[in-house]
Amino acid sequence: MIIVNPEFHRYLWLKFSPFRLIVMPIVLGLVLYIASNTDDLVVDVWQASLFIPALYTFFVVVFLWGGYEAASASNSDVGMNTWDFQKMSALGPWDIVIGKLFGSTSYTWYAGLLLLGVILFSYPHLEAIGEMAELKHAFPSAISLVMYLVFAGVMGHATAFLFGTQNLRQKKSGAGIPFILGFIVSSTVFSLTIGGDLDARNINSSETVSWHIWEVSSYNAIIGSLVFFLFWIIIAIQRNIREELQFRNSPIALIAFLVTFSLYVTGFLDNFNIQNRVEFDEMITIKCIFAFFIISFGTYFTVFMEAASLAKYRRWIYALKEKEWKRVFENTPGWAGALLVLTPLYLVANVGTEFYFDEGFPGEAADLSIFALTTAILLFTARDGLMFHSILLGRVEKHKGFLLILYFVMAYGLLPFFVASTIDNMDISGTVYDDTMFNALLYFYPLGGDSFITGCLPVLGQVIIAFVVFRVAMSGLKAKDAN
Repeated sequence: MIIVNPEFHRYLWLKFSPFRLIVMPIVLGLVLYIASNTDDLVVDVWQASLFIPALYTFFVVVFLWGGYEAASASNSDVGMNTWDFQKMSALGPWDIVIGKLFGSTSYTWYAGLLLLGVILFSYPHLEAIGEMAELKHAFPSAISLVMYLVFAGVMGHATAFLFGTQNLRQKKSGAGIPFILGFIVSSTVFSLTIGGDLDARNINSSETVSWHIWEVSSYNAIIGSLVFFLFWIIIAIQRNIREELQFRNSPIALIAFLVTFSLYVTGFLDNFNIQNRVEFDEMITIKCIFAFFIISFGTYFTVFMEAASLAKYRRWIYALKEKEWKRVFENTPGWAGALLVLTPLYLVANVGTEFYFDEGFPGEAADLSIFALTTAILLFTARDGLMFHSILLGRVEKHKGFLLILYFVMAYGLLPFFVASTIDNMDISGTVYDDTMFNALLYFYPLGGDSFITGCLPVLGQVIIAFVVFRVAMSGLKAKDAN
């Protein structure tokens, strides 16, 4: 619990003093007094004139100041040489996550709570400000408004803290990017719930959206989405802290995220099934195809992020040889866990396509081969994964980042552009030009084509070449270890 959290208590001692407790209400009182007496806020009831200044001061104090405090929480420990002591302490990952997330922003929340008190005080008199009628209609009670303000602040702080811990893992200093991302998230949540112009349009909306087999209001869909993402942001923070504390992260959390995220996204596909023209079983197949695309992207990203984890690969291989299954699970790469989900989706998507869409998909996708497209995506992932590992684990010691950028630029930029320019200069036109250009691009992008031969054989040869390069790089690594 946060009340008995030692890390939270440490921040309370650092952030608070009798002087700081006294000076904050005085400063806020002066700001609100000056802002409420401007010509733009002349109203009959003086209590109502406090609402808008209090709201936007909350925006500055909690979203801006609090976001910066959350973004710099991890870096400040490194700067004060206290992080190594914390890693050797008895604090668990969740103790550090909760303590830092709420402890580092505790003083800004002290100011925020004072401002929320002013908002609660002025809200019953809000009718005196005519343009606030829609907001008052959406929130008959100020409690709901306060809850969304707190939620926007917490979600922005969590985002800033997440990217701050990512910088900590990568041994980077600076809180600029985490702060900006956290502020963007807070502003977005504020806009989705309360509205940038305080009209609460989403809350007043009577529209409904379909999510799988349920009909939900657009407002509940927004709130549910925000809670979903906040949950996974906090889980991601905890996983980063676990790694810093030398715990082993199994792929179970990644698998759970990919599964739930694909379920979340594919649930909204029902809104495009106008007049139920696609049957339920057919819709399941389409959702599996989209889930395959989502998890494929997650697999590709994980391969890229873990390509340099040589120590983890060695622990994994050693555990497999010794049949130490617990250590195998703890050191399994994330991409291997993602493949456990991707493989059945690949089978279901292709079998369902053959069973329900044997005559092709409706509309512009009639000639699309799902088997060729999904197989091409897997092959491109394998090709790039092998190249990532060859570069990051190979014998080249310097400029690995430059080599990765060069690989991406050549593979997805310069080479396809060169081929496309060559085809443009050929004396062909019409459908011959379109077919030639499309078939050429199949060598560089996972477009699928209309059959396995045209869509997958071009990249299959590249996978074989990438595997040879990988074997050469690994032989160099073994020779280096032997020396």
